[in-house]
This record gives sequence, structure tokens and C-alpha cells, in this order.
Amino acid sequence: MNQAPPDTVVYRESTISRVSFWITVTAVGLLLIAVILWGGFRTPWERTVFWGCTATASIALFVGLSFTQFVVTVTQSRLVLAFGVFKKTIARRSIISTEPTFIRLSDSGGYGVRRGRDRAWYWVSTGGPGLKVEVSDAQSDKVQAYVFNSNHPRRLGNILDVTWRS
Repeated sequence: MNQAPPDTVVYRESTISRVSFWITVTAVGLLLIAVILWGGFRTPWERTVFWGCTATASIALFVGLSFTQFVVTVTQSRLVLAFGVFKKTIARRSIISTEPTFIRLSDSGGYGVRRGRDRAWYWVSTGGPGLKVEVSDAQSDKVQAYVFNSNHPRRLGNILDVTWRS
């Protein structure tokens, strides 16, 4: 039985956002403190409000903590952008160009995965240096841009430009 060769990791980088962590913990904490101080759980409606707020806080905590660590992984055949359970996989052969850039939160609209003013998809854990990657979609003949954080955007851009062509 023939097995495909393993998809070797060429580059991996991780960025941790302390800002999104503390925003999440503060927001969820304030919501839970407000519910506990409110206190009235005597009627069914009050219990429903309590469990609704608890469920909302739990979901917010899960989603918020998912966006605290951003990981970029480059293998021989793909580029993977990941915030916790949220992942985007891009085939290396579909990458048209790379360009180091500086990410301003005003352009991206904030932290996390967002569609920017320029119609690019932003994967942002913090403002600062990043890489813009243009990807072609063979089915629709369109080009989509992705902008994401990188501590070494030139190095990563060179890896993406060189390795996929070899």
C-alpha cells in the first residue's frame, strides 16, 4: 500500500494576545458578578435569565479564549491560520503574492477574524507587523487577500514565495 509522503512543517509561529484574554475575562467576569449580585432566583423567569446569562458567559469565554493564541503554520503544501478551533487552510499553489505590511486595528476592525474595509480577511491578534497574502480561486477567477500577524513577515513571505514553487 502506497502512502503519501508526510506534509512536513516548514515554518510555525505563535502569537499570544494578552489584550483579548483580559477583555474576555473582564467581560465574562462582570456578567457573572452582575447575575450573582442580582440574586433573585425564586421564579422560573428569574432562573431562565440566570441560565441564559450563564450560557452566554460560557460561550463568550470559549470564543474569547479561542482568540488569545494565533498560530501560523506553513507546510510543503499549505498555509494554515488558526485561532484555537477556528482555522483557515490555504493551498500553497493558490498563493499569488505575499507582501509584508503593518496591521492597524482601524483597518481590520479589531481583533480576531474580520473582513476589513479593503475586503481582505484579517486574522489579527494584535496590531503591528503582518503579512498580506493574495490567493487565487480557480473556480471563480477571483483573488482574495488575507492579512495576518507575523513577527517575521519578510522571512515568512520569502518562505511562501520560494517553497511552493519548488
